[in-house]
Amino acid sequence: MSSSQPPISSDVAKTVLLLIQAFLKSGYYQPGHPETDKAREGLYEAVTSMFYSHPEITFLANTEEEKEEVLVGGVAHDYLSMRRVMARNMADMFLPKLLDFFRRKSLSSFSLRHGITRYEFDSFIDIMTQSGWLEDARVDACERMSKALVAKEIVNVSVVFLDDLVGHGRQLPWRVVATLSRLRRDLNMLPLYRHFDAEEISRVRQQVFQEIVAPLSDVMLIRDLLINVDLIVETLHDFDRDTLVLTILDHLSPAFLPVVCNLVVKELADLMSAYEKNNDDTALRDRVENVRWVTRRLGETMIEDEAADAALFHALVNCKVYVYEEIPPELREKISELQAVNRLLENHQKYFTEIEQIQSPKMLENRLWLLLEMLPELIRQGHDLVARQVVAFAGRYGPTFDVSNRPLLLERLRRCITLRAQEEGREGIGEMLITIATLDRTGLQILVSLADNDNRSLRRLGLEALAQRGQAAVPVLFEALKEKQGWHFLRNMLVLLSRIGAGGPKVEKLFQRCLVHPQAHIRIESVQALAKLSGPAGEGAVAGLLDDKESDVRQRAVGALAVTGINLPATIGRLAELLQDGKNDGEAMALQVVSTLNKLKPLPFTESGVEEALLDLARPKRRFGFGGKESALSGHLREGAIQSLGYVGTEKCKSVLLKCSKEPGKVATIAKEALARVESHPS
Repeated sequence: MSSSQPPISSDVAKTVLLLIQAFLKSGYYQPGHPETDKAREGLYEAVTSMFYSHPEITFLANTEEEKEEVLVGGVAHDYLSMRRVMARNMADMFLPKLLDFFRRKSLSSFSLRHGITRYEFDSFIDIMTQSGWLEDARVDACERMSKALVAKEIVNVSVVFLDDLVGHGRQLPWRVVATLSRLRRDLNMLPLYRHFDAEEISRVRQQVFQEIVAPLSDVMLIRDLLINVDLIVETLHDFDRDTLVLTILDHLSPAFLPVVCNLVVKELADLMSAYEKNNDDTALRDRVENVRWVTRRLGETMIEDEAADAALFHALVNCKVYVYEEIPPELREKISELQAVNRLLENHQKYFTEIEQIQSPKMLENRLWLLLEMLPELIRQGHDLVARQVVAFAGRYGPTFDVSNRPLLLERLRRCITLRAQEEGREGIGEMLITIATLDRTGLQILVSLADNDNRSLRRLGLEALAQRGQAAVPVLFEALKEKQGWHFLRNMLVLLSRIGAGGPKVEKLFQRCLVHPQAHIRIESVQALAKLSGPAGEGAVAGLLDDKESDVRQRAVGALAVTGINLPATIGRLAELLQDGKNDGEAMALQVVSTLNKLKPLPFTESGVEEALLDLARPKRRFGFGGKESALSGHLREGAIQSLGYVGTEKCKSVLLKCSKEPGKVATIAKEALARVESHPS
């Protein structure tokens, strides 16, 4: 829906009110009466404007609530409750009247399709408002309305009667009941339209599935729909079970099928367990067989779509949906791996002992590689401790068993890590990354590859795991820097190198090169890291960024000087300029300079202009920030300047400090501390 459209709930509430009023007034007059036409004025346009991107609008009477309710579907992601979107007084007044029309016609719901014509719409209202139908004769009411819809050739209106509702005794959710009942009703209505030829019947039948099944996105609803199709299949014309289920699957998004199949398999496993405890229950036996049959159709569809998952088909074999030989060869290989994983998990120490007893070097090598091939599945299932034991066990046999020599295995590991991170979030992946770190060089490569992952938690935890490996990670980092592009990845590597404390000419050269990088974030990380790694020798390189075009970079450079120390006259002079220059960087920069000065040993401030700048900031007459405007930073800046004067210690400084010490509050305390520092260490 475009931004110019009004809120959906408001539109629907107004349209439902118009519809109710049209029903009421049309019931008073014969079709074609002026008052009838007046009551319907603008209604067709209002209804059809609600379609938006949905193929139909459904009005459903829900009697499960304490108060009977009207729900509207097809205008939003889910059904809208009219009691919630209408004003309370309007809902209490008009909704019972609409529900009365549902009761008169023994209706559960009616749906208006996107292609409804004005003639069909007006004819449907005429049918809904016809009087003289016996309210207690539900079957007659259903038959009369069905015949009326056919006689008027109304194909873009679908109705579901109370007697159409299925699922009695299964305690199904109302949406499942509504969907199944609607599907059966619409499919059984088609043969009544005798003027349709075979091609038209086929087209409308596909339209039914497109309108009812294709929009479904709730996987639980899809599951319940599939495992309960037996409720309607025997009463359908021209539909057997295979055709019905496969047509439903054809109209579902392929992305939903693996998830839905997993849900169906769990339902099947529960039913099988219940039947094992009560195998005399023939109804339960039939239920098991029906769900097993549906599950098999799902499996076939996924094989055709090349969306088959080994773990899922392993479960299908266990539930006797398939026998092993029916599975495609490539899946059988993966299932064999899963079976091996399960055997390992049953008793991994016993599994290790069996390998240790192998005498043949070639057979031993094969078994060890088979063991390492289990790592992705172990990690996928969350068996991180066993995975670490597998790595440690293989490591006893030397560096030959380096996973980095198996690129396909390496890629599987990366993929399962990413998928698990998406499923579990930050809390669930810490142990996994510890496992990955045990893979030595392979683990380091994988962790480095996560540095530009879209998942922020995975990215940060991966960097944390790398930092814990210390110097061992440095060679892998430099290899990655040769292959990967993008400043985000480079920044993360710089942060990591700095945190590890990696030194040496190669590292320092990298940071110096990055001082002129076009991206400001890179220059910021580089200047901070270089100061940390180089110490006093890095002062000149750091000071070079005091003239950077970006204010943030200049401020970080000033902060980095607190690490390198300041000994060069040019650096001191530039800091004096930054203290005095309020036009470009303002008080934020001045505060950073003062903060840096207070972290250093006494310097020859008097010869640089720094002293005068500090005195100007500290004098009691200063009440406002740069430009004469009051600033939140002014107070902090003045306090920092007063503290710095205690390190300068000239007579001018002592004079200003003495005046400040007589002021009330925090300023006096700081000034007295600075005076005491001057007295104990006179210049």
